[in-house]
Amino acid sequence: MLASNPEAKMRSPDSPRERNLLNILAHCNLPLENSDLICDITQTISWSQMRFDGMCPTLATKSRMWVFRLGRELTPGELMDLMGMPAAGDFGGLTPSACRHLLGNSMHVAEIGLVCGIGFGICAGLL
Repeated sequence: MLASNPEAKMRSPDSPRERNLLNILAHCNLPLENSDLICDITQTISWSQMRFDGMCPTLATKSRMWVFRLGRELTPGELMDLMGMPAAGDFGGLTPSACRHLLGNSMHVAEIGLVCGIGFGICAGLL
C-alpha cells in the first residue's frame, strides 16, 4: 500500500537539520533503501527516534516520518492507517499539516479501547 500511494507527492527535506540527519544516516554504511528504518526527520540527531524493527516512532504534532525503503515521508493518510483510523481522502476538509498535527495529539485506537476498558472495570468494581 505504501509504495503505490498516489498521495505520496510530499516535499523533500528542505531544512538544513532534516538534510543533515538524512546525510548522517546515509554515511552509516547501511543498506538503508532495503531496511525497515523509519525516523522523524523534524528532530535533531540526538532526539530523533529511529526504528529498524518495522514499528513507527512516537508521533508528535509536527512529526514527519521518513521511510528509507520508500525514500520519502509518510503521508497523512498513511499516518492515519498507522494509528488505526480509517483514512478519509479529504481529511474532513483539514489541510495535511493540520491532519498531521491532530494525529500527533491522538492515541492509537487500540490504546483508547484499553484505557476505556480499564476505566469501566474500575468503575464497576471489577478491578
